Amino acid sequence: MRIYWYAPFDNASEIELAQAVVGQVSDLVLHSVYSRFGVRLPKRDGELTLVRDLPAPANELFRRSTRFRRAKVALNRARFRQHEISNGDFDLVHLHTFNMFTDWIALPLLRQKGRPLVLSVHNVRPHDQRGPRTIETLVHRLAYKVPDRLIVAHESLRTRLVDEFRIAPERISVVPLPSPRVELASDHPAEDPKELLFFGTLRQNKGLEVLLSAIASIPRATPIIFRIAGRGDHEIEQLIVRHAQHDPRIRVEIGWITPERQATLYARAWAVVVPYLPAFAAQSGTVRVAYSFGTPVIASNTGALGETIRQDETGWLANPGDPRDLAAQMLAAVADVEGRQARALVAKRLGQERNAEALAPLVLQIYAELGVVP
Repeated sequence: MRIYWYAPFDNASEIELAQAVVGQVSDLVLHSVYSRFGVRLPKRDGELTLVRDLPAPANELFRRSTRFRRAKVALNRARFRQHEISNGDFDLVHLHTFNMFTDWIALPLLRQKGRPLVLSVHNVRPHDQRGPRTIETLVHRLAYKVPDRLIVAHESLRTRLVDEFRIAPERISVVPLPSPRVELASDHPAEDPKELLFFGTLRQNKGLEVLLSAIASIPRATPIIFRIAGRGDHEIEQLIVRHAQHDPRIRVEIGWITPERQATLYARAWAVVVPYLPAFAAQSGTVRVAYSFGTPVIASNTGALGETIRQDETGWLANPGDPRDLAAQMLAAVADVEGRQARALVAKRLGQERNAEALAPLVLQIYAELGVVP
């Protein structure tokens, strides 16, 4: 069995999942970007065949990521993807992301009799609305009806696909996001003062303005460090830097964060803050990484994100878009030493249970249901 994976974001957990799957198939080709933040990436990794010719995200290639530049990157990626699939004798094609610019047209072109098409849907809707709601819904509905199977990371996302896009529930499978393997653990977080961490891509939908407003409402004498690390939209980066210049509690690390530094930040954090806005229609990759380190989460109570934290009992939930409630939950978290310890133990256990090796059989079972058996 020869499998093609389109995974352009070079996520460590996706590569780990591919490595766990490849041992059960004759070959797995993972198609990804050639660089991240200007650094060339390796082409091979053990048994896994890595093809790296996709262009990096527009915000890494250009100082300003305009809609035209994002569309150009999407078109080039679709063109390289089509070439790789057309020239490979694949038994199954699995796309790990959907792009609204191209894929509502490209997906039907990838259909081939006897070769199942699988689509992992991370964002049921785009992070930012990119046109009239009715057009957005129509385009996604047309695309979501093409694959033989859709995969989502939480049952609530499955429900949204059924309710909003009229997708038959039997065509949708739930596979949690895998937690990456790590060597450090958040068993001994910083305590004097405690650190709350925001880590990831800096985008409007992540709720960073809400976070900054919440921080401003907390008295300066409160012994907390608010660490924000990552890169993204230039305007958001500048906003964070301006706030940090006037508030010494805010520590900012703008740019590419090395895996080693990322591990240190997660391991010493009292909790990770995920203040996404109400329209969030995905599952958070930050949460699965936090679980790997055994770090609790302070999150917006929205969609799959809120349901995950509530069901798992791994953190505190704030009303999305509400700075006062977010501030209250952050203060509650840093004051709750025993509660933090209990949530950390659960997060650590779930991170171990949801690793790539544990989830690979779920992916292979989906392939078998589509008639592609190792």
